[in-house]
Amino acid sequence: MPALQDNRGSGSSKGHTLNDYSLMDTIPDPFVQNLFVLRHGEQLNQLEVQPGAVKAARPWDPPLTDKGKLQAWTVGRNMKLEDWNITRVVMSPSLRCVQTAVEIIAGLCMLPSSLEMREKGNGSPYVSTIKASIECGLAEMMNRQGVPYPSEAADKNSLSPWTLDLVDLYMMLPEGVHDTSFQPIRKKLPLGKETLDDARNRYTSTFQKIANRFPNENILCITHGEGVMQSVSMMWPRVEVHGVTYCAYTHAQRPNFKRDNDSTILCGDWELLTESGSVSGVFFGPSP
Repeated sequence: MPALQDNRGSGSSKGHTLNDYSLMDTIPDPFVQNLFVLRHGEQLNQLEVQPGAVKAARPWDPPLTDKGKLQAWTVGRNMKLEDWNITRVVMSPSLRCVQTAVEIIAGLCMLPSSLEMREKGNGSPYVSTIKASIECGLAEMMNRQGVPYPSEAADKNSLSPWTLDLVDLYMMLPEGVHDTSFQPIRKKLPLGKETLDDARNRYTSTFQKIANRFPNENILCITHGEGVMQSVSMMWPRVEVHGVTYCAYTHAQRPNFKRDNDSTILCGDWELLTESGSVSGVFFGPSP
């Protein structure tokens, strides 16, 4: 990751270090920005349904299981209890990622999960300062490894048939959290047959641009397993990631400085705080 960056505007950055500025006393204490990158909850595996069962209309875009919804809600509740003050959630357009966001936001607001609300027949209204957005840059790898269906001849300029329409996806989110002013990093799904390196570069670019665009916010990105892997590799290139469990996430921090005499924000180095193992659900070690 870059050292200290001069961040102005919508995710753009111009490299500057603190040594480039002579008036050090104009730089106050930093805002410590937290970036979380999370894999969606447990999904219904439509490729292994029982004979005779009705398959989903989009087997390549499965929903969460009830267990997956509870996993996501628990993560949100724990993040709230740990007081990370997450104010922005950005998610892949896949159904399982949007459903994960719904549960996490409920947990962050200390409200019941959708499962509990379904059992009771009603639920409390959301009162939230969280803003949520859908970002194609966080999408699954667009190749046979990531998306086994539909046909490669399908139109990648459109979300259909890859996932639901954006309007339908946003309607799933709690009322009032959709950030209508958000301008996506990528407005379309990746074109062509995306290689693994292409997907990794896309994830790195998207994470960095989202963080740079909102340098005074703590951000949660909800994506797929390969995206979580890349959130480790982009900070520790000599580490090999072996696996990511459902709802596992990485956590990185950096200091961001704002100068007193103008709007320039200097973004510091990222420090990855996640440790490998069953607690984080992310498993990695030195490359061979």
